[in-house]
Amino acid sequence: LMTLPFISQQARMVMIIVGIACSLFAYCYTSGPFPLSYNALGDVSVILFFGITAVTFTCYVQCESMVDSLPFVLWIGTATGIVINALLLVNNYRDRDQDQISGKRPLITIFGEPFGRYMYLASGFVAATIIIACFWQMMGAKVMLLVCPYLLLHCLTWHKLSKIRQGKGLNILIAQS
Repeated sequence: LMTLPFISQQARMVMIIVGIACSLFAYCYTSGPFPLSYNALGDVSVILFFGITAVTFTCYVQCESMVDSLPFVLWIGTATGIVINALLLVNNYRDRDQDQISGKRPLITIFGEPFGRYMYLASGFVAATIIIACFWQMMGAKVMLLVCPYLLLHCLTWHKLSKIRQGKGLNILIAQS
C-alpha cells in the first residue's frame, strides 16, 4: 500500500486507519468482553464492514473523492452487505439450536426459527430493491435483467431452507446463498 504510486499519501493514511478499524472489528466480532456475533450484532456488523466499509473504501481508493457519489456508494454498500449477510443468516439458522445451548445470541436465536427463515427471504428483496432504486435512473428496466435472476435463485434457496429447516442439509445452502 505504501509503495503504490497511484494512491495519494492521504488515501494511504485513510486506508491504514480503515485497516486498523477492520482489524479491531474482526477481533470484536467473536472476542473481547462483548463479542458482537454473540450479542445480536453480527448481522449489523457484517452489513457495516463487509458491505458499507468495503464498498465505500474500495471506491475511495479508486476515486479519492466521493463527495458527489457518497449516498449512492453507501446504498450500494448496504445492498452488498445485506447479500453477504445472507450467508451468515443461513449459518445462524443452521446453528440456532446449538447457539441457544451455548449462550450465543444471534437474532435468529432471540426471535426464533420463523423469524430467521423470513429474515433470509426479506434480505434478498431488500437488497434487490436497493439495487433497483440505485440503478433505475441509469439503466431503466434493464436493471431487472440483473435483479430478477438473483431474486429467483434467492427464492429457490429460501424454499429449500424452508423445507430442510435444520441439520447438515442446510450446509449446501450457504454456498447457494
